[in-house]
Amino acid sequence: RPTAAHLERDGLLMPSTLRSARTWQLPTAAVFATMASAIGLARLIHLGAWFFVLLLVSLLIAGAGIGLRAANVPRPLIVLAQAVVVVVALALLFAHDTAIGGIVPGPGALRELADRVSAGGNDLKQFSVPAPATPNITVLMSVCGAGYAFAIEVIAVTCRRPVVAGAPILAVYLIPATRQPGGYSWLAFACAAAGYLALVGTDGHERLGQWGRAVQRSGRPSLVGATNSGLTRQIATWSILAALFVPLLIPATPQIFHFAGGGSGGGNGGNGTIYLNQSVDIARDLQSPTAVQLFQYHTDSASPLREYFQQEVLTQFNGTEWDPASSAVPGDPGSVTVPGLTDSAVARTTVHVSVTVDGNFGFSSAPTPYATTDEVGLPDVQIDQNTLTVYVNDGGDHSRQGAHYTTTSWQVTPTAAQLQEATVGQDSLAKNYLSLPSSVKQLLKSDAEQITAGDVTPYQQAMALEDYFLANFKYTLNPKISGTGVSAIESFLQTRQGFCQQFAATMAAMARALGIPAVVAVGYTPGQETSDGGYQVTTHDAHAWPLLYFDGIGWVQFEPTPSIVSTGRADVQPWTVTQAQSSASAGASASSAASAAPSSTSSAGKCANGTSPKLRHVSEQDATSGCGNQTASSAATSTPFASWGPFGVIPRTFDDWFLSGSPIQVGVKLLLLLLLLAAATPGIARLRRRRKRRKLLRKAAADGGPKKPKTQSGEEPGDDGLSVGAAAGPGGGTATLIAPSAVSTEARRELAFAAWEELREYARDLGYAWSESDTPRQLAGRLAVAADFDGESEAAVGRVTTLVERAVYSPDPRIGADEARTLPGDVNRVRTALGAAAGRAARLRAAVLPSSSLDNIRLPWHRKRH
Repeated sequence: RPTAAHLERDGLLMPSTLRSARTWQLPTAAVFATMASAIGLARLIHLGAWFFVLLLVSLLIAGAGIGLRAANVPRPLIVLAQAVVVVVALALLFAHDTAIGGIVPGPGALRELADRVSAGGNDLKQFSVPAPATPNITVLMSVCGAGYAFAIEVIAVTCRRPVVAGAPILAVYLIPATRQPGGYSWLAFACAAAGYLALVGTDGHERLGQWGRAVQRSGRPSLVGATNSGLTRQIATWSILAALFVPLLIPATPQIFHFAGGGSGGGNGGNGTIYLNQSVDIARDLQSPTAVQLFQYHTDSASPLREYFQQEVLTQFNGTEWDPASSAVPGDPGSVTVPGLTDSAVARTTVHVSVTVDGNFGFSSAPTPYATTDEVGLPDVQIDQNTLTVYVNDGGDHSRQGAHYTTTSWQVTPTAAQLQEATVGQDSLAKNYLSLPSSVKQLLKSDAEQITAGDVTPYQQAMALEDYFLANFKYTLNPKISGTGVSAIESFLQTRQGFCQQFAATMAAMARALGIPAVVAVGYTPGQETSDGGYQVTTHDAHAWPLLYFDGIGWVQFEPTPSIVSTGRADVQPWTVTQAQSSASAGASASSAASAAPSSTSSAGKCANGTSPKLRHVSEQDATSGCGNQTASSAATSTPFASWGPFGVIPRTFDDWFLSGSPIQVGVKLLLLLLLLAAATPGIARLRRRRKRRKLLRKAAADGGPKKPKTQSGEEPGDDGLSVGAAAGPGGGTATLIAPSAVSTEARRELAFAAWEELREYARDLGYAWSESDTPRQLAGRLAVAADFDGESEAAVGRVTTLVERAVYSPDPRIGADEARTLPGDVNRVRTALGAAAGRAARLRAAVLPSSSLDNIRLPWHRKRH
């Protein structure tokens, strides 16, 4: 008598327990899943030797498992043996000097591995992501990666739980996102998903194979599950594509303003990315309850609170984010000059600053005052001649703690009169900082022109922009901003609250819309004075501000962010104090002027009552900011159209929903919109046909039958469908002619066919069989049986069938007034009975994807047949 084991072996009985894999396919899939998902760690650590160590360890683990399972070793011993392989391999690679005999990992080797892993963790804290693969970080990643590969092998192969292995794979994908804003890489996800699907698919293939073998006509055996491989691949492919593209449509954290450069945070691992939200580098630094020290400095400036430390300059705006220049014009320290400063009458003083990095702070562009022309102390320094950004070209992938450097800069102090006379955009350098995407320019130009209405010179316009933000907006680290691109800018202007990044970037973009060259500087405010006369800068001093370019003067700093000056974080720049303010604050100190309420003199002339104008994007919650008694229907109301397009005006809602975001997002949105419209077309066409027929039936019911056309004499034909007319008779007399009314006959047929066509289409949409070779009476009988009609429904379909039979077989189909009045109700009753019997799912399918519409597309002559 055959045992269960024999039956399992012969494929006649499904195995009661799925044993661990004895072939090479599943272990190989585990190695592939491990390496594919590990590619995503490149967002955290640069790919290096650790990646190849991970590949080697993964192969060793898989090889050991294959060999031990072939020898029928119990699973616990397999796991133990693979753990030993991992430890021995790591000891040979990184601690062979302290290993026993150079091979066996003793206590000394394990201690060395632990020390190097700890050192790697400390190194990792010193760099912004992605960190370099230093020797200690390589050891850290190799040890962690080996543990990860070991976990995947044990879970997916030894324990045969590949679905559970998705948890560590997901964790590896998500880890870099916690260290890097925007770290949800589509490429990393695609690699991890491909590895996971390969793992699950291979396991499923083997499980199906244990059912036995199917006999093919060719006599060659094949796995039973092989017939599902094509469907499996399709499901996997569409699942990955959906996961990649659908998130592009989900409202994410707004990303209007972005820069990538030396870390702007204090050793927090920030990658220098600036977003239009409250959860990234500068906001995170400001929100942190503990201020992290970055650097100290001493200066011989007479007004140190005017010295902002510039670290990066963002010069390119693509409508979604601000970015640094793709290339710089490097110059050697001591040989560069202040860009654009050609007017000798502009006051300038030399300032020397001595900086000591006292925090765990790494950077590739040094924080320095504007305008630094010389630097001593940092290695391989070059200064961008266009923005005076100080670049340190030694890699920058390490902490600068303890570094000391000195700078020589010019403190340029133009007067308001000099700026009033200055032109903009004529300097060849300035022309590089005027570009804006057309959609953004149109929006911002309209707003900026309202703010600066009545201002003539570029300086007056710049002051009006600065005053508008200072007087009407609120500083907060938790702004309620939604959307991306243009919609996020509108949201910022509506809510009127944000922090420095929104103020600086929006003012710079508005300045460009008015024709004033502008960029965004990112760095730090002057910091807090210390007991020794120096200043301490911490992460709480992170800041962003706009720089506007004036011919003959160069870059000029403005401060649109509320609370920066009023809280004492910085002094007001003298050129932003109008004559009215100067006279009002005569004899007051600079700090008193700094804490004074912002002036709106430059914009006060725009309204008779002295208030600034109200923008259409600005919320109506503060009515005092509008001119006079402006209402929501005037300037405060958002116009319904966004811009002109190739086919006319584009609705603003359409622009916000489908034309905002990156080019990839816009493309995906438009593609899905087209697919949605294509999918909705059959349902819409079916609905239009039904409404047209229902209108015809109801009109006939109200008229007591098809409307009878009048004769030429104005009389209506009789009920028999005959029309009366006159003709010349014999002998010159007249004779009365009586003939069937062709128009009335066709109207009756049309009415009967409309009712029948409605039932035919709805029945086929619900999935009922409808044979065109059957007679109307046969079709009605089949429907009554299939849908289990009650007496009233059966009588209703019988009355409709009678009318159709007359229309098909009778040369003069009659429809009485009572029949016409009951016809709409009969059709609805039959439809209700068909839908109730088919079920809710069938009714939904019939409404969304009706097969009758597709039949009409394939058979355009179908209607003509009746």
